[in-house]
Amino acid sequence: MDETGFDCAPIAQIVIDDQNRVTGINQAARTLFSLRQHDVGRPLHDLELSRRTGELRSLIADVRKTQRTLVRSDVTWQPQSAEPRTLAVQIDPLTLPRTEFTGAIVTCTDVTEQRALQIELQQARRELTIAYEELKATVDALETTSDELRSTNEALETMNDELRERTSETLQADSVLAAVLSGIPQGVVVVDDRLRVIVWSRRATDLWGLSDDEAEGEHLLNLDSGISVERLRDPIRRVLAGGKEAEIELDGHDRRGKAVHVKIGIAPLESLPGIDEPFGAILLVSAERPG
Repeated sequence: MDETGFDCAPIAQIVIDDQNRVTGINQAARTLFSLRQHDVGRPLHDLELSRRTGELRSLIADVRKTQRTLVRSDVTWQPQSAEPRTLAVQIDPLTLPRTEFTGAIVTCTDVTEQRALQIELQQARRELTIAYEELKATVDALETTSDELRSTNEALETMNDELRERTSETLQADSVLAAVLSGIPQGVVVVDDRLRVIVWSRRATDLWGLSDDEAEGEHLLNLDSGISVERLRDPIRRVLAGGKEAEIELDGHDRRGKAVHVKIGIAPLESLPGIDEPFGAILLVSAERPG
């Protein structure tokens, strides 16, 4: 083994012999596990490393038995007076030509931060799913309210008190919708079956540079947003015709003139009662800056 290359390797490595004695510790391992060069020659079970990673000795025993490389991505290392760390561990057997086990190389990588990011990502995905369901329920509630308003229009003309009550309910529903939309990290745009904008979230304003007053009621493809929205026509039409949910990626510029790469998911908005075709489409818009 190249001693200089071994000691300077960027990943922590420990070499043990067939008696589980430590025969080599590189600099990265000494730093990660607070070891010293004089620990070379000691039995592995005498080291804090062995006592504070409960699986290590059993993993080495498995490698000794099978003489095959073993990999684990979630071994816990509990340093003294410090927070636990998560290690990715690979153990490679050392054998003679006749497959006699002579020891093993233990390679350890600290993946604590990566695992934390994975957990955060999973939580964010769960929250997005909940937010999407809440948005769908709110839209359904607004559709029901709209049906009720159409069916009672004549009565409402002569019943001012009832009109004020219905108006208050609608405003409250709008506030709930605005609160839900503000909690969704993507821009949310809802269009009807003629591609007229009926919902334009604050995040959509940030991405496309148009306020809800400028966008709502306008044809989506007529908006001057700095992004080639014309390419959305066919995917939206396919979704409105009963096709599967779609996703499209576009390049353009945001409201500040900076280049952005936009991903737009397109899903159908459920039909009104008695109508087979979708009432419209929901667009979930996310953007990243080329880098």
